[in-house]
Amino acid sequence: METPRKSKPSLSSVALLGALFCCVLAFVPNDYDGTFIKSYLLYVFAALLAAVFISDWMKKGSVGLSYSTPSLAMLLFWVAGCISLIAASNIRLGLEGVLHLLCYVVIFHTAMVSVNSRAFISGVLALSAITAAVALLHFVLPGGSVLNQFFSQLSKGSTLGNPSYFAGLLVGVFPVLAGQALDRSNTTLRRLISAALVIASLYLLASIGSRSAWIGFGASITAFGLFLLRSSKMRLAIVGLLAVAGMVFILLFQAEIIQKIENISALSGESTIARRMYIYEGAWRAFAASPVIGNGIGNFVVFLPKFRPPEYWMVKSEDIAPHAHNLVLEILSETGIVGLLLFSAVVVLSFMRILKGIKSANEGDRGLLIGLAAGLTGLLADSLFSMNLSTVPVAMMFWIFLGVGAGRLVDPNFKSVTFTLPAVASKMRFAPFVLVTALVGLMIPRIVGQHISGRELLAGLYLRYEGKKSEAAQTFFLSAEQHPHPPEADFYLAGALADREEYTTALKHVDEVLKEYPYYPKIRMIGALSQFSLGDTTAALRSVHEELAIENSPQVCSFAVEISRLAGRKSDEYRFLTLQLRKNGESGTKDHAADAIDRIGTLSVELHKQDSCGMLLDTLLSKFPTDAYILVSLGRAYVDVNEVEKARQCLYSVRKIGVTDEQTRAQITSLEARIDSVGR
Repeated sequence: METPRKSKPSLSSVALLGALFCCVLAFVPNDYDGTFIKSYLLYVFAALLAAVFISDWMKKGSVGLSYSTPSLAMLLFWVAGCISLIAASNIRLGLEGVLHLLCYVVIFHTAMVSVNSRAFISGVLALSAITAAVALLHFVLPGGSVLNQFFSQLSKGSTLGNPSYFAGLLVGVFPVLAGQALDRSNTTLRRLISAALVIASLYLLASIGSRSAWIGFGASITAFGLFLLRSSKMRLAIVGLLAVAGMVFILLFQAEIIQKIENISALSGESTIARRMYIYEGAWRAFAASPVIGNGIGNFVVFLPKFRPPEYWMVKSEDIAPHAHNLVLEILSETGIVGLLLFSAVVVLSFMRILKGIKSANEGDRGLLIGLAAGLTGLLADSLFSMNLSTVPVAMMFWIFLGVGAGRLVDPNFKSVTFTLPAVASKMRFAPFVLVTALVGLMIPRIVGQHISGRELLAGLYLRYEGKKSEAAQTFFLSAEQHPHPPEADFYLAGALADREEYTTALKHVDEVLKEYPYYPKIRMIGALSQFSLGDTTAALRSVHEELAIENSPQVCSFAVEISRLAGRKSDEYRFLTLQLRKNGESGTKDHAADAIDRIGTLSVELHKQDSCGMLLDTLLSKFPTDAYILVSLGRAYVDVNEVEKARQCLYSVRKIGVTDEQTRAQITSLEARIDSVGR
């Protein structure tokens, strides 16, 4: 367990590098989530690492637990995750989160006490070479070939399954590669390979276009320069050199950078900042609701809709956000201030050891430690704007880098506690490996089932997009009958069943989703439609109100309007119409607006609400002054509330636009006749 730095790699060190390789490189094609296999590999390799330690202890007849302050802080961070389950809405996801974190505890500890630095460097070089080759291979394959098309799809994400994840990996490994290229104790061949990989990584980081990765890269390369030089004057010079390099980078990739900055800086519409702000606000509200222990590790996707403002749809922010795109907010919302303080303790204590090692290590080890420290800095900076450290491959690399940097490479003298085992333990030293084999056997059916579910869900979404609703419903059913399966399978299946008027069965799948995801967006609208169709108007309206607290888009409001209208509840119908049209005006979306305007004019007369209706119509007129279809509806509504002059204004605006559509022209003629009849 206390392997010298340059001795033959231990079994645990080899297993750790194998785990990193498998979790980065493995993916499943033709699946809704081709990266799901990475979590299973994490479980298997963490169990294997634990089995190696336990078997070694059993062979020796004693348990030798080596530990340091960072490893103890890491263990306490895991305990904080366990405590957060008290507040978790979805225990299954919470247990998965706890299991993931326990795997990282094992990986972090193994990296601290067992990793051979030379073998580790070789592993990082090989891994970087493979992922870069996968991303660049399409350039040398015949154009139009099947292989070229396949690798072209992997050019942005490599084997990580997502461009952002791949960029996060590059941010972490780039400084390590740079350190090896500059390390004069390395062979010429190793330095040339490292330099080539540095160039490839720079190109890939630029072409992927991940803005958070660019921020992380800037942080990592700055840290690299500052750690590399001992002289304060040289550090100032390197900062200047980096500024020049940054300007060259901007000039070379200015078109891509300008486009990305425009997407970030737009403060309205569909800007990145606007979309993320709703997620950040929801995460902060969740933390405020449970500031000490959080709302449950692994439960962000579950509780976010409860705390996020229901207007999130206005900027096209995603309905389902599995992570916060900000590591600090995610840890705070899931495990509270206790979890964040303990995570910070792990990082700070580990960095203190790394920085100590940089000052005292020989040239070769110093280069590696600088690369690790800079890579970790970049990953932490990137994680403030991405969800990379919540994904298995990048998170595993982070904990390995942190463990190696703060481990025996810096200080081989760990504190330890020893316990003597019974003599019979040595005869059972292979039992841990038998248990790992059994674990793999139990996982295989689950992995197969999850792949079938993901494959059928993906096929169903394609069929749904093509308008083949019957075939899509069948594939959603095949996806939902597997265990485990994503909630999307039940969601889309429930919608398909409601379309086929199979309301009782649809409600069963609605309940399946709500049982584990009580705030899942839009699922209650399918439930409301099914409940109303089965005669339970009270339950349907309750579902509508609950859904509006999660999302108040015109689509959801139109559901509420229709159910209220069919139920004969005109006051509720008018209230929902008002809400819908107000949201149309605030967001600028025209969804369902014209039909709602037609209805609210007539209804306002019946309920004697012409004044409030007129003010709402004025707001819509100022918001949609050039939309002929909405203007015609507004004209009719103004006639209903006896504001003829404004109806004429709408008619004038429509004629000025110059409509050629026959149906709209007929409606204009009808509106003109109505105005004339009221005027006379």
